[in-house]
Amino acid sequence: MRCYFLHNGHIERHVPLDNGSDKAMIEQAEAEFKKVGSRYDGFEVWRLDRLLYRSPALTVPFMRSLHEVLARLYWQREGPV
Repeated sequence: MRCYFLHNGHIERHVPLDNGSDKAMIEQAEAEFKKVGSRYDGFEVWRLDRLLYRSPALTVPFMRSLHEVLARLYWQREGPV
């Protein structure tokens, strides 16, 4: 089981987690993230090929980048049609 720390949508670091309940692994990942979180946007917890948890902080950069893309597309067309 692993915890992946992400920055700008890319995995920057991984930490092996103790095999336990889903809740225990998420709590362990949160504790690890608190130690180094300022360097990363958020984290994900995976059990083999199943995503167990994605930190709420990861949704904000995605939405911001989506908004930026849509704004660029809007202004490339020189405003509304």
